[in-house]
Amino acid sequence: MGGVLKKINLYLWGEARKSFLAAHDFYVEQMQSRILSQFSDLEFEADEVAQNTFERLGRTLSYGEGDQSECAEVAYEAGISRYEALSELRHQVLLGGLAGLFHQGDKTLRHHMARELSQWCDQGEIKNKIWKLPIDDIFDVFDSCGWPVKTLSFYSSIEALQLVVNVYKHGEGRSLDMLAMKYGEYLGIEKSHQRNLENFYYDFQSLSVSDEQFYAFSVSLREFWVAMPENIYLNISL
Repeated sequence: MGGVLKKINLYLWGEARKSFLAAHDFYVEQMQSRILSQFSDLEFEADEVAQNTFERLGRTLSYGEGDQSECAEVAYEAGISRYEALSELRHQVLLGGLAGLFHQGDKTLRHHMARELSQWCDQGEIKNKIWKLPIDDIFDVFDSCGWPVKTLSFYSSIEALQLVVNVYKHGEGRSLDMLAMKYGEYLGIEKSHQRNLENFYYDFQSLSVSDEQFYAFSVSLREFWVAMPENIYLNISL
């Protein structure tokens, strides 16, 4: 942009806030009721596989042949394998849903900012800047303009969520190390070990998020939209 500094208003009108919150709530509700609910009874499904396997093996044996205990062991292993496979699938679905929730909020914020600020700036230029700016830098801009978002109670949860999503998407790297140092609980690291990580093995496969943590993340994202001021005055170079 040019060299003239101008104060412009990022306005969040009431109906827009309601719309953002409604979209967020819908995502969370549908994630729980339509998707995660399909994994509600993994033990029952695993037991059913074990029972069906046992019966199938029994039908293939002639009278007086075979070892029933061996059939039972094979059936048990089949049930365990199904349980583990479904558990891993549920885990990946939960992480994928969490990533989608984070990116929904991230894109909503950027689109809102670009739309509002384009009233005062060159649309193409401001849009390009906002969509390239890391989310952490956007929060810094808010802080410099009088909304200290990083000091609010929900911020640490949003920061942890961003790291979780990055590890889920990219695996090893800076986000994994940051997650281990600051929010090790998502890697199975107890707080007592976070200061001495060289004695604790972890990698991207250690990533784990419970249903309770998923809900806590969703609450933090919701609190962001509730707390966002109606007016944020930004200093922009035009």
